[in-house]
Formats: sequence, structure tokens, C-alpha cells
Amino acid sequence: MCPRSLFLSWFAPALLLALGSIPAGAQIPHLLNYQGYLVDAASQPVNATVTMTFKLYGAAVGGSALFTESQSVTVSNGIFDAAIGAVTALTLPFDVPYFLGVTVSPDTEMTPRQAVLASPYALRAAGVDATAVLPGAQITGSITVATLPATQLSGTVGTAQIANSAVTPAKLSANYAGSASAGGPSTTALALNANGGNCAPGQFASGVDAQGNAEGCAAPPQGTVTSVGTGAGLTGGPITGSGTIAIDPASATLTGNFFRQGGNAFGALANTTAILGTNDGNALDVRVNGGRALRIEPNATSPNLIGGNAFNGVGANKVGSVVAGGGQLAIALNGVDANFGVVGAALATP
Repeated sequence: MCPRSLFLSWFAPALLLALGSIPAGAQIPHLLNYQGYLVDAASQPVNATVTMTFKLYGAAVGGSALFTESQSVTVSNGIFDAAIGAVTALTLPFDVPYFLGVTVSPDTEMTPRQAVLASPYALRAAGVDATAVLPGAQITGSITVATLPATQLSGTVGTAQIANSAVTPAKLSANYAGSASAGGPSTTALALNANGGNCAPGQFASGVDAQGNAEGCAAPPQGTVTSVGTGAGLTGGPITGSGTIAIDPASATLTGNFFRQGGNAFGALANTTAILGTNDGNALDVRVNGGRALRIEPNATSPNLIGGNAFNGVGANKVGSVVAGGGQLAIALNGVDANFGVVGAALATP
């Protein structure tokens, strides 16, 4: 077949608008209308159905095709009309210049490529119309540095549409009651209006209306404690004036590791022995009537056991010694100044 020539072509501007990135309420087809006048090598208009391949490039010369589509096109007296994107989905963002290459089978691609130009309406769609209103539900992604006048927005913009850290106190209106600074109070506490005035210090709002105003002011409730009772495990109550509440060691409700008046039931222990003592290097005193009756002094070799008078003792650095008891202050005290020594319950050491 003789080579053909594409004598004249143009894009329909109204459909080019559908390629903009602004969402619309209705589903608009992403089609690029292309019309032209096709003649053969003898400059005679073509009358036939031909296979046309449309390619979109990112450059006027060279480069790989970003979009390719082939379709059968009816040509009548040289005139044809094709909808690019009708066979293969046209998903290019159209945010950079594109160039169209056309091939009529079996010829090679015609040159030069044709620049895809914006129509006047597509230029208008590059931004939000100054008088148009954009529902908040149609905003996707985050609003960062762009400015959208409030008059162009209807509905609600949710958290998904607001970038993190994009809203600062300086961007908030000074609409808090009693505040003269943007974003709320600066040096004074937030006060709610109540019947045209603020709640007095020490009062609180008894109710808040839809506008954030207090429906009334009242003093905080106050009261007097008249009685304090005691439950199981405690003694001393009820107290109506003054008194002392203490733990009742004889109470059967107390649980845990402690020595109970009247005896303990330890249950199963790891070493089957009830333990009373210390876990450090301090001596253990057993007292009666407020005074020491027995002292157990620890050391690495063998402990010293000192009974009787509270001033009985074992010499420094002595180990394994026993004072069984006895001794009397100001008269005679019992003591051992040797290792592994023993003194019975005498009035004084012999």
C-alpha cells in the first residue's frame, strides 16, 4: 500500500478536561478525542477502515512510548474520528508535556510527533475554580503547603486529609471564651461564659451548651466526714471524732508472711522449716516486756548466743560463744571474751 499522509488533525478540548487529576462526583471517561484528515500518496482522501496505532511519548523525538493503543478506524472521504483510550485504558497523569505518534498500518509512524496541547477548559481545571465548591469527602491525600479558601470547601475535612504537624496554634481562630490569642488562652485560664459573664474563681460550669458556653456556674460540692468504719482485719472503728485505726493481728482475714498472735500455720515450705530471722549481717534481738532477753550475733564461723541481761555480751571478734543468762546491771554482768566459751545463768561471770 502506498504511504499515507495525515494532512490535518486536532484534539477535542472538552474531553481533554477529563484527564485532570481533580476527582469529580460523576464517573468521567478518560478518553482523548482525536480527529484528522487522511490522504494517500496521491493526495487523495482515503475511504477505508484502517488499523491505526496511537502512541504517547514524553519527548518530541526519541524515547520509549508511555502509552500504546491500536484500533480499527473508519475513514470516510479522508475524515476520521478516534477516541484514544477506548481500547487500552489511558492512565497517564498528564502532569508533563506529551507527544502523539500515529501509525497507519502497514506504514511506519508518521513524523513529526504532535504535541498534546491543553484546551482553555483544561487550563481552568489545573486549579480549583475561585467560585467552585469542593466537598471535603473528595479530598484524598494530605493538604500540606497548598492553600484552599474556606469558601471553596463544604462538608468536613477529616484527619486523613490533614498532614501531621500541619495545623499549629497560630492557624486556629481566637474563638475560645475569654481568650484574645489565636489558638486559645495565652496567659489566663480558659473561662466559660455563663449568662453573659465568666464563672467566678472557685466555681465550675454546671453545664455546657453546643457553643461551648456554660449554662450556669456553681461552687464545687463540699461535705463533712461524720464516721470512718473499719472492716475485717482492722481495729479502732467506727471513728466519729478522732481515733486510731490499726491492723488486727489476730484476724483470720489477714494473709501473707507474718507472725500471727496465737500461732501460724505456714503450710508446705521449701525446706519444711518455719523461719524467724534475718537475711543480712545484723544481729537478731528477742525482746520481752520491752527489753532484750536474747541476742543472736552472726559471724562466718559460728554465731554467738547471748541471753539474760541486755548488757551481757561476748568480746569483739569472738565466735561460737554462749551466755546462757543471768547478770544484773550495776552489780555483775556475764560475758565471754574467748572463742567457743560458755557462761551459765549466773549472777556474774566466775
